Amino acid sequence: MIKNLSPIQNDILTRLKNAKTLRYGELHKTDIPNDLFNYHLQHLVKLGMVEKDNGKYHLSAIGIKHVADP
Repeated sequence: MIKNLSPIQNDILTRLKNAKTLRYGELHKTDIPNDLFNYHLQHLVKLGMVEKDNGKYHLSAIGIKHVADP
């Protein structure tokens, strides 16, 4: 389990856990500035927790394990 994730990153992981796949516009919360949200999303991609296929984001195996760990 990766520790020290921001609340925004944890929210992204939770949203993907509940929806399986989401487009950027569906995943982005409107109360967070676009550049800040994109920074956190891309950080999760770099960590290997989130993957993008055909314009949709989904949890990777690492991301699934993270959201399943207590």
